Amino acid sequence: MKLNKLWSSGILAATTLIAVALTGCSNSEPTYEVQGIPGKRTVMGMGLLPEWDLEDMVTRSDAVAIGILEEDLGTKTEPGGLNDPPTYYYEFTDYKFTVETAFYPRTLPDQIAVLAETGAVPGNDNIFVQGHDGVPTFAVGERVILFMQSLEDEERFGDGASRPVPDGFTVDDYYIAIVGGVYGKIMRSGKKWEDSRTGKSFTTDKLASAIEEIKKNSSK
Repeated sequence: MKLNKLWSSGILAATTLIAVALTGCSNSEPTYEVQGIPGKRTVMGMGLLPEWDLEDMVTRSDAVAIGILEEDLGTKTEPGGLNDPPTYYYEFTDYKFTVETAFYPRTLPDQIAVLAETGAVPGNDNIFVQGHDGVPTFAVGERVILFMQSLEDEERFGDGASRPVPDGFTVDDYYIAIVGGVYGKIMRSGKKWEDSRTGKSFTTDKLASAIEEIKKNSSK
């Protein structure tokens, strides 16, 4: 299973264009314009991330923690689409993540490796990638809450961007950050934690209660 297909319902469609106007089907939908580059084939991102609430994010997580993105461990790519060679690639960045508070499981190591999808890049100089902006931008030094899925399963993740595992880590402490339409990069805002894109927030007490309720029968 390719990493970018774990939760994203977005699609990248290739077409040749200079400009495309996209108009909503009703007055309540936005009208916007995507500008291409003359002489280049444009790969345009379309679709929406799933609107998972806090409980949905907890349900899908193998780990939830507050921590610091301490170090950029390098960038990887994964082919997108069915073309050979690919017209575009999904891009991912590995981070060293120092765990400050482990909500689930309590036994998380002090440092883990986290893979984050960071967008899409063209497959060659004649391609322009437009509109793949549904994922948040992470940066070294940020203190965040991450909802994460384990990348331990070799059969499921062994041939994508989750391999090789970053130096100094093992598959046991390697995770991918889960990103939905509501929650992705979640940073402290006053007494609450707030998503960088949507402004949707929650308290750590609410998070802990959701974990207690949803994971109470887990062996972790």
